[in-house]
Amino acid sequence: MISITAADLSGISPALHLAVAGIAIMLLDALWPMRSKLLSVWITLAALGCSLTTSLHRLTAGVDVTLFNGAVRMDGYAHAFSAIICLASTLAVLSAPKYLRLRGVHLAEYYALLLFSVCGMVLFAAAEELIMLFLALETLSIPVYCLVGFTRTNVYSTEASMKYFVIGAFATGFLVYGIALLYGAAGSGYLVDLRAGAARAPGLFYAGMTLLLVGFLFKIGAVPFNMWTPDAYEGAPTPVTTFMAEAVKAAPFGGMIKVLFVGFGFDAAVGLWQPALVVIAVLTMTVGNLTALVQTDVKRMMGYSSIAHSGYILVGILAASKLQSADALAAVLYYLFVYVLMNAGAFGILILFSHKDKDTNAVEDLTGLARERPWAAALMAVYMLSLTGLPPLAGFFGKFYIFSYAVKAGYVPLVIIAILNSVVSAYYYLKVIVAMYFRGPEDTGRAAVFHYEGYSVFLLAMLWFTAWGILYYGIHSEPQLALARLAASSLFATAP
Repeated sequence: MISITAADLSGISPALHLAVAGIAIMLLDALWPMRSKLLSVWITLAALGCSLTTSLHRLTAGVDVTLFNGAVRMDGYAHAFSAIICLASTLAVLSAPKYLRLRGVHLAEYYALLLFSVCGMVLFAAAEELIMLFLALETLSIPVYCLVGFTRTNVYSTEASMKYFVIGAFATGFLVYGIALLYGAAGSGYLVDLRAGAARAPGLFYAGMTLLLVGFLFKIGAVPFNMWTPDAYEGAPTPVTTFMAEAVKAAPFGGMIKVLFVGFGFDAAVGLWQPALVVIAVLTMTVGNLTALVQTDVKRMMGYSSIAHSGYILVGILAASKLQSADALAAVLYYLFVYVLMNAGAFGILILFSHKDKDTNAVEDLTGLARERPWAAALMAVYMLSLTGLPPLAGFFGKFYIFSYAVKAGYVPLVIIAILNSVVSAYYYLKVIVAMYFRGPEDTGRAAVFHYEGYSVFLLAMLWFTAWGILYYGIHSEPQLALARLAASSLFATAP
């Protein structure tokens, strides 16, 4: 008989804080609706802050506990992903109040759904058992389907939500079928026991491994499983797009890396999935960047850009696997941290100048921004240049660390392709800077109005923090890399 103890609940307190806060927000809105709107924001920020600080404290303290009869392990790796996800979600929450207020969207429901999704994300990277992995994935996914279609009167938002839901359900089908085959082969759902399935029933095991990886590749938006990403990014309300580009992007990598390194980390399995990921990484980087070149909508462009960045992250995962190096995996975690800052800032600028009846999404909408709001143009330029990978910004060092370890692992041709793709990406990132600094309303035939409809201290704080972080954590990256090494070391201690 499985029993749940107080130690189990205490061990998952970063996730528990979020779930309790989400329930509290719903109850508060039902009992005190007129007063709960802004209070919902503060409760959400407090819950995320508690989870973030708890995760960082446990990471530095080296806390490593196994909970729920081995189904969950809160080690350094899980704490690191919990911290990254909570930071990403905090930035997304800070960007939301102004936009939601202008659209007349009910705040309480939005923040409750976001907290429930983040709760699933925290547990996803901590899962040590396949059923737990599935439950965490559904907990993080279902609220996001609702959030994408949150502005119900917007036909594009509703369409994006339906597409995302249908394709997400399709991907979940692959995942569940893969879990069933792996359980049948190994006789156990625990990741550390999966290796036995390769000896007992190799055909069943490798079929299950393939289906499970296909499900993960859907979730990270890798080619050829990327068709949902640009539509969901474009159609979703911009704060939801921010949340998706940060937290929803990072969370699947947490589960995927653990499954690859712990469940499929033995030689026979590695010899199959490593070559496949090399091909997928090349396709993902190339298709994402080439398609982004022709986009005129910034949100859609960033959607394809996120696909390309998934390819860069796959390069880092391959290097860490080949080298069996905690330092190489630490570079991947650092890259995810930096990616969160860059995307939060870029989408925050779009939200800053969005109005009640119009979003600032097109590249042309930013034409002449440097003349009217030079500080906002400077911040947007920092985000775009960092995404491109120019020094001394954090985006450059994120790519530099990943590519360096990939070279050490012998993936020189893959690194050359990645660098060429980074050069290609410079065109569409710099296109935004050109529009802001070198073009005016007379070039587009329409007047651009950069006034603030509504004022948000939350949003401005988020913009300045992300810009500072991109500058500071690029030059002073060693403290973050040291924390990432702690996290990576705990994962390699579990891997076969």
